[in-house]
Amino acid sequence: MISLGIYDVKGGLVRVLADKSEQAGDHVITWDRRDGRGNYLSGGIYCLRLTRGRQTLIGKMVLLR
Repeated sequence: MISLGIYDVKGGLVRVLADKSEQAGDHVITWDRRDGRGNYLSGGIYCLRLTRGRQTLIGKMVLLR
């Protein structure tokens, strides 16, 4: 089971990109700059959180418009 979410700098959930079971291997997930309501987000700093089992990876990204 994996979960991939995008968060704003305050820690608020912007959008869940994946929350499902996946086979082992490489996968590609594309984010179209939209939040959970379908609105385009402005440029800025966002965080991503990838959880697989008990492992969690957190990263920071810059969205340029």
